[in-house]
Amino acid sequence: MRTPVNVGDEVRVVKVPTSGLPPESLEIFALCVGKTFPIEAIGEAGRVELLVGNVVGVEAFWHSIWLEPGEFEPVAG
Repeated sequence: MRTPVNVGDEVRVVKVPTSGLPPESLEIFALCVGKTFPIEAIGEAGRVELLVGNVVGVEAFWHSIWLEPGEFEPVAG
């Protein structure tokens, strides 16, 4: 059973998606693995949006990623 998450909860990126992403997107995902981010939005099927621009040295809102359950884990608070 999945732990429910809410907007604002901190999650850790644990896996890069395996779908056919362009190389520049894969690079950003890879830089996020092991880091924590607050959830910006929650979509269908438990997908979460994270603002991650800071991993490439810009404001967080410049880059966002969407992760499927299993690609992130809640951070105990």
